[in-house]
Amino acid sequence: MRSYARSFILLLLPLLSRGQTCDLVSTVAGSGAIVGGQGTSVDGTGTNAGFYLPYDLASYEAPDGTRFLLVSDEKNYCIRRINLSNGAVVTIAGTAGTSGHADGYGTNALFKEMSGITLTADAQILYIADRNSNRIREITLSDVHVRTLAGTGAAGLVDGPALEAQFNQPNDVGLTPSEDYMYIPDKGNNRIRRIQLTGDSM
Repeated sequence: MRSYARSFILLLLPLLSRGQTCDLVSTVAGSGAIVGGQGTSVDGTGTNAGFYLPYDLASYEAPDGTRFLLVSDEKNYCIRRINLSNGAVVTIAGTAGTSGHADGYGTNALFKEMSGITLTADAQILYIADRNSNRIREITLSDVHVRTLAGTGAAGLVDGPALEAQFNQPNDVGLTPSEDYMYIPDKGNNRIRRIQLTGDSM
C-alpha cells in the first residue's frame, strides 16, 4: 500500500448500516499540521501525532493480540509505529528530521528518505528500501537493531555480494512466499533486482 498523503494515516473501515455494508473513512493518526511548509515529527496519540509524507505501511499482531502499523515516514527519515488499540504513535528507528546513513539501534540509526517497506510473516524483521541512500536496510524488531542488508550507498548498477552491490534509488521491497528471495524495483536503473536472502547475494 502506498500513501502520498502529507500527514494523515487513514483506515477504511467496514460499517453495517441499515442492513447494507458501506465504508467509513476515519483518521487514525496524524494532525495534518504543516509548519514552515513541512509536516511534523511529533509522537503522540491519534491526531496529536505528526507525520511528514508517510509513504508505506506494514501491519502485524503482537503475541498478546495487540495490532500495530509500521510506517515509513519519508521526510522525517524514520520508522514510526502506531498501536491500533489506542492510536499511540512512537518513533522506533531513525532520528526525526535528520537525513543520513548510520546503522545502530533505534533512534541512533539514520535513514535517507526511505520508501517501501515489507515485514516477514513472523513479524520479526522489517525490510526497508532506503531510496536516497541507495541501500536496502533491515530492522530486527525485537531489539530495533538497524542494519544495512545490501548496497554500498553509491548510485550505480553492480550485482554481486549484497554489501558490494549498487542500486540507484531502490523504491520498494517484496518477499517471495518462502522469504528466500527479495525483489526490488530499482527505479533509477529501470530494472528489477533480486536478493537471495539465504546467501545475501544479488
